[in-house]
Amino acid sequence: KRNEEKYKALFYDSPEAFLIVIDGVFVECNAASERLICGNRSDIVGKTPPEISPEYQPNGKPSASYVNEVIEQAFSSGRNSFEWIHKRVDGSEFLAYINLSHIVYEGRKALFVTWSDITGIRKTEELNRKLSQAVEQSPVSVVITDIDGNIVYANPNACRTTGYELSELIGKNPRVLQSGETPS
Repeated sequence: KRNEEKYKALFYDSPEAFLIVIDGVFVECNAASERLICGNRSDIVGKTPPEISPEYQPNGKPSASYVNEVIEQAFSSGRNSFEWIHKRVDGSEFLAYINLSHIVYEGRKALFVTWSDITGIRKTEELNRKLSQAVEQSPVSVVITDIDGNIVYANPNACRTTGYELSELIGKNPRVLQSGETPS
């Protein structure tokens, strides 16, 4: 009974989403997994990954065949990590980061799965990439300093305009840019 209570506390009540897969079928899930798909246990247990996924994955491979590839890699190397698109109960999709670990569960070869929704992270990364690209390609000189007033970044136009190489500016105070020939 004590071991069951520990297992329940560690697996079912964990804030991290966990699954157990045997023969390509989900046999266990915790409450965090239910929250991840906005559903309940019956929406996961007894199903295969392709059943709660769109037809194709981010790499363009069909979910039905790609799942065999990632499972085989997990069994051969002991673990595998990758991105996978899953569907919530309402049909909306989310990008998940999946970690598979080969385990023995109730005497059978199984996979312990941790998964998390990284959709927001990827959207933020894409926005950061766009903003970075906009600053890099800006026709305006952009210089960024740290809290102490030392230059930590200058875009290519700032280097062209000042004649300094980026390596010459990093760590310097922007006063280095004053030539004395222009008004402050």
